[in-house]
Amino acid sequence: MGYDAFLDLVGMIEKEREESALLSFLDYVLFRFVLLREQARIDLLRLERISLSQYRQLVAGLLARPSGGVLPSFLVLAMTQAIVSRFSLPWKVESQGINVADRASGTGGDITIREGNNILLTVEVTERPIDATRVQATFKHKIATAGLSDYVFLVHLNSIEESARQQAQKYFTQGYDVSLADIEQWLVNTLVTVGAKGRKLFQDRMIELLSGSETSTVLRVAWNEEIEKLTA
Repeated sequence: MGYDAFLDLVGMIEKEREESALLSFLDYVLFRFVLLREQARIDLLRLERISLSQYRQLVAGLLARPSGGVLPSFLVLAMTQAIVSRFSLPWKVESQGINVADRASGTGGDITIREGNNILLTVEVTERPIDATRVQATFKHKIATAGLSDYVFLVHLNSIEESARQQAQKYFTQGYDVSLADIEQWLVNTLVTVGAKGRKLFQDRMIELLSGSETSTVLRVAWNEEIEKLTA
């Protein structure tokens, strides 16, 4: 019934022979569809137990999803929070929103781990390829400016150019621990280290992040689809 009414409206606009009117109408329909989609209630799926092999599949599936960098950042943030909770560490995990400038947020990276007033580790999560120029810019505007001694890029391994590795090594010889690591390998290996309790905490943190009011429904659907694959 609704679809037939939609076609009738399109036909009426087409009779006017004004392409701009049809395009404006379709744009509005798409806008209303997006609003309805975002307002839809999506209950996030949770599994009581997830094996290491299933977690490996889950992490790979989520990282492969286009998300503008949100899912990778959520995964790393959830993992660092799980580490702190699992081992009762006296650390504070700070994060900034996606697409928020580091200077505006007062941080040197996407995730900052502190103990008291001391910065223990700064993590930058990125989906973009990393070359020497990117490393140099990060050093100039973040690492050197804020006096960060331990800075890690978490990125897909195939997105790291050799020039970036060489540049990071140069900064290491100058006393700065600038490292580049594969995000998927780090997540999977850390899931092994934190044990079953830590893995449950990781899932809890991911669901908390995805349940946030500002989190897109598309990301919740992506999570549910990847969880469903584990039990298919």
